[in-house]
Amino acid sequence: MNPIIESALAQQVIALAEKGGKYKDNVLYSLSDKEFIENSAYSNQEAIQIIMQEGISPILIINYKDKICPLIEHVFSSSNDKAITDFFCSLLTPNHIKELPISSIQNLYYLNDEPDFVEKLFKLGFDFKQGSFEEVDKALYGDLNFFEACMAYKKDFKFSHKYDDNLTLDELLKEDIHYLKTQHPNTDIDKRESLLLFLKKARSIEELKDNLNNNLGQKASISTSLKI
Repeated sequence: MNPIIESALAQQVIALAEKGGKYKDNVLYSLSDKEFIENSAYSNQEAIQIIMQEGISPILIINYKDKICPLIEHVFSSSNDKAITDFFCSLLTPNHIKELPISSIQNLYYLNDEPDFVEKLFKLGFDFKQGSFEEVDKALYGDLNFFEACMAYKKDFKFSHKYDDNLTLDELLKEDIHYLKTQHPNTDIDKRESLLLFLKKARSIEELKDNLNNNLGQKASISTSLKI
């Protein structure tokens, strides 16, 4: 597709996403034989789906209103329409996840309030180096869904990993909860306390497994030495 036409169609998608809703209040200009043609009125969601069927990548880099980022990031930041954002999620493939910069994935994560969005990302092959995905911020926010997904899908995630001030996530969260209780007693900390319990248990289980593996390794080493 001609890059100019592709960019124009992508910008039309963003404009439609900004409107949101199912109202048939726009006339769609779609592509036919490399030219724009005017079609009858569609709902915004229908129009977006028709345009994307032209083969536009959901991660196409677009400059829209002086913001340069992937198309899907524009849509997520422009639309509160769940049907539209869900549609774009359905377009993502493992190759898209590999090509997206981690900063864009981070923004998509913050812009999507669906509790299972991070699970969708992991299922598509998303991975990150521990310490690079703002895990501390997610812990201090009380984001239990994120850490449950890490436990289920990111097998190398270490709950004993040391972050700021050489503290683990549960230790940092414990300090934050104590600060809020003493300095901001009216703050709702239920989500944080639920996550704190999870993080403590996860780290405890992890450390027990590590100790068991170390003990088994030592026994195997002793047994080998005795045989020699």
